[in-house]
Amino acid sequence: MAKRNNIFFFVVIVFLCWACGQETIKQDKNTQNEKKLNYAKCFKIYDFENYQLIKILNQKQIIGQYVLYKKEKPELNINNAVFIKIPITKIAALSSIYIGFLNQLNELKNINAIDNSNYIFNQYILEKVKQNNIKEIAINGQINDELTIHLRPDVVFTYFDQAKGNSKNQKLTKAEIPVVSLIDHLEDHPLGRAEWIKFFACFFIQEKLADSLFSATEKKYNALKQLAATSKIKPKVLTEHKLNDAWYVPGGKSYMAALLQDANTNYIWRNDEHTGSLPLSFEEVYTKAINADYWLNVLFCNSKADLIKLDNRYKNFYAFEKNQIFNNNLLVSDKGANDYWETGLTQPDLILNDIISIVHPELKSTKQLRFYQQLK
Repeated sequence: MAKRNNIFFFVVIVFLCWACGQETIKQDKNTQNEKKLNYAKCFKIYDFENYQLIKILNQKQIIGQYVLYKKEKPELNINNAVFIKIPITKIAALSSIYIGFLNQLNELKNINAIDNSNYIFNQYILEKVKQNNIKEIAINGQINDELTIHLRPDVVFTYFDQAKGNSKNQKLTKAEIPVVSLIDHLEDHPLGRAEWIKFFACFFIQEKLADSLFSATEKKYNALKQLAATSKIKPKVLTEHKLNDAWYVPGGKSYMAALLQDANTNYIWRNDEHTGSLPLSFEEVYTKAINADYWLNVLFCNSKADLIKLDNRYKNFYAFEKNQIFNNNLLVSDKGANDYWETGLTQPDLILNDIISIVHPELKSTKQLRFYQQLK
């Protein structure tokens, strides 16, 4: 009896080891096919013989899986995967930054829908809207399902709504219109967000172009970073202003903090651990930032007078007194769309150049400002 039990347990152990081995092989297979990304953390691309698998990750949790195929739809059993035939030729792009990526890839011609033209700076897109060749399908923030179904885009690119989670648009799903929800805004490094051009490229079979474009952006960005590092001056920098009851400053691990660090500045909250915004009182900011050398990104203010109207105490800041306030609103349309959020986020070397030009005027080799202007 004991001998039979021993044989039973031996068989069980062998089976478990075999099963674990199969899982390891499966995981290794995915890893072997994974495309290398240098900075982006929120998506992964896996290349297989007849298809690509793209995963969107929020802190390692999969929030979307997309199988892209060129010819026949592959027979795969992947949880909640959306199958999309490529290349796509009709796109609904529901964020201005997507316009920036698609512009780089020369794919603006394939856009047949946007969310709201008030948020778009690109003149080509605005002209197409005027000509009624591009429709606005989310003017009030909600997707117009009926209009979208009528337009039948191959893909609707939109941002992931954390409040709704993974909930799907049932009407569009029933109509077999794929909705791809992106979280590029959760990347905490400028080059991480810029690397999403590789994500978009997969849908157009433009990977080589995307790799080339990103490589050029990365090279220029890192060259500017090295240039800034040559300065012995490390100016103290403040950003934003108070909104209602709180002054939201970028956390020390945020996108903006990374830009300021790469520009060789002394960002006041650089040691903070937040990747998003940090809400502070006016007094907390005043205590630490009253002697800041530069003040950037003052939201909708176009002059020092605009700041004073918001709060008379702003005039006590050193940067205010020395006229060292700069806002990223040089290229803004009549309706308020800002090219900083369209072109700038997809090509962060342009933003980094602006910041270095502002805070390190002693470095003569930087170019003129693209997105920023000085408040007077």
